[in-house]
This record gives sequence, structure tokens and C-alpha cells, in this order.
Amino acid sequence: SGSVVAATVPSAASTRPAVTGGLVWVGHGGGVSRWDTAGGGSLTTPLTGAAARVWWVKSRLVVSQGASLYEVAPTLSGVISSVGTLIVTHPDPAWVWTDVAETADAILATGYAGSESTVYAVSLVDATPLPTLGGPRQVAKLPPGEQVMCMGAYLGAYVVLGTTSGVRVGVIGQDGAVEYGPVTVPTSTPVLDLTFAD
Repeated sequence: SGSVVAATVPSAASTRPAVTGGLVWVGHGGGVSRWDTAGGGSLTTPLTGAAARVWWVKSRLVVSQGASLYEVAPTLSGVISSVGTLIVTHPDPAWVWTDVAETADAILATGYAGSESTVYAVSLVDATPLPTLGGPRQVAKLPPGEQVMCMGAYLGAYVVLGTTSGVRVGVIGQDGAVEYGPVTVPTSTPVLDLTFAD
């Protein structure tokens, strides 16, 4: 009927939402909140813990918390580190996961700590009903001092990296391999988000 139902995330530091169907997840300073638009718009906090970020890729919810990435069932509730399946914990505890995107046969994850920034690929292993996630491996490393702030995959063939220096465009190969080029669009401030059209 055109009416709008609103809710407030219960803590600070909200991050970009992940959306699928009638569900919206938002990472924030106290964990992850789920907004069910089909269920009257109620806001719940099914996953708790330290500040989190969320992505919906390959029909699964991926949550970062500190230096760790988890796969979490969308219906679970509790502490992320207890109910989630650990994908990887970066050896540097200061590591920040900045984005997750999907390719035809892998999931890409970007992050940084200090002057180091890297793109990882997580392979998919055939299983029923959904493929499971294999171990991560480094597929690209940025020049020292340049950090990946966001990423997007386009048409299954290209990856676009938003960095502290601007925008880089790369080609996605088999099993999540990435070859990126020089800074295509230099910027004076970090690129924090990307979108695609057509």
C-alpha cells in the first residue's frame, strides 16, 4: 500500500547491508541484525559479538568479525564465532576485511592491514545441496601503501577494485584468479563503494 516500516539498528558503526529476497542483514558494532520485510519489518539481532560486516554471495551469508571471515546460516542466532563456520582468520590480528564478491567458481575477499592489501580467492567444492567453501589463497597483492576499500565483480569476467589510490580494473580467471591493471581512475580520496549498470 506504499507505507514504509522503519527500524533502528541497535548499535553504532552500521555497515552496508546485504540483501536477498525479503531479508536484509546489517553489520554493526554489536554484531549482525536481520530485517525481515515479509514478516512485518521486525528487526532482530540474530548474531552478536564485536563489530561485523556482511555479504550475501553464492547463496550464503558471509560475515567478517575482526580478522576472521565466517559462513553463517541465515536462520542461526548466537555468537558469530560459535555458530558460524570459519572460512579464514588472517594471521595479522589488525587485518580488516573490506569486501566479498562472487565469481563463477570462487568467492573473492579483499582486506588490508597497515600498508599491505590483498585479494584472496576461496574455491568452491562440489557438494549437495550447495557447494562448500575450500581454503583461501592469495590471488593478487596491491602495491605497498595502497589498500583495497571495496570490490565488485561484473559479468563474471571482470573485477573492479576501489582503493586508496583510485579504481583498478582486472580480469577474473579460472578458480578466482585475478589479474588487475594500473589505476584507471585516480582519486584524491579513497574509493569506498562501487556499483554497476548495464
